[in-house]
Amino acid sequence: MEPFSFPKDEHGTRKALFNRFPYKVVFKPGDKLIAVLAIVHQHRRPSYWRERLRRI
Repeated sequence: MEPFSFPKDEHGTRKALFNRFPYKVVFKPGDKLIAVLAIVHQHRRPSYWRERLRRI
């Protein structure tokens, strides 16, 4: 799959959701690399990773 086919999220990030598992991968695609910012359990502290966006 193309990284730009995933839905946009905050601050230029994108998110990949999994159908069978309650996880999502938050990443920021670049020209040649993809930075994975978080692998998030959607039911346990789902927004703890947002602090990482301030560091980028």
